[in-house]
Amino acid sequence: MQDEKYVLRKQRSLDMLSKGLEPIKNGTNEYFIPSQTEQGKKYKVTIKDHWYSCECPDNQEGNMCKHILFLKTYFAIKLNAQKMKANISITKPCPTVIRQI
Repeated sequence: MQDEKYVLRKQRSLDMLSKGLEPIKNGTNEYFIPSQTEQGKKYKVTIKDHWYSCECPDNQEGNMCKHILFLKTYFAIKLNAQKMKANISITKPCPTVIRQI
């Protein structure tokens, strides 16, 4: 049962990413994640010593909430994109061919 709940939370976090949701950075180690059920509500996720905590009820009950899963996945995607970008080499464009008549 616990694994099923984790899978559901993970899927909800991926749904948030697929909608283009981005975390709102507040300071160095705090991020706000908009609630998916209450319009205008945001949950604060804090990172301290590589440990994530969220003020949402699900996390307060000791669960890995969708907000933390979302943020971790967001960071992983962003890091992978930066690595890929660093490996791309830019070459000079082909010279323009001048046609003679």
